[in-house]
Amino acid sequence: MGISQIVRPDMWRAFFADLHARGIAGVVQRRFLIELWPALLIVTLHPVRTRPGIVLTLFGRLLAAKVALSLLRPKLALRSMSLTGKGASGFLPAGLVQIALGAFPGWLATAG
Repeated sequence: MGISQIVRPDMWRAFFADLHARGIAGVVQRRFLIELWPALLIVTLHPVRTRPGIVLTLFGRLLAAKVALSLLRPKLALRSMSLTGKGASGFLPAGLVQIALGAFPGWLATAG
């Protein structure tokens, strides 16, 4: 997903604009389709509390908190989703972060 956000930001901008147009239903769909599953997988399968693995554990917990907050306060999530209408350039940093997070577990496995 990270690479596609870098290569095809226009596609992602259109996707998030469509979700935003759906209102609260779009918020629920985004949270369940994109963010809930990675958060649950990380929280349940990566309970590491030592360095450097704690970085991934903290990311999973923060993502789970974001999902919960978005479902409790959907208007905040809608405001966040409206920022995608400002252009596709915001997807480059998000794509780079996702690539780094995807590579991090592999680095942990090889680093020992």
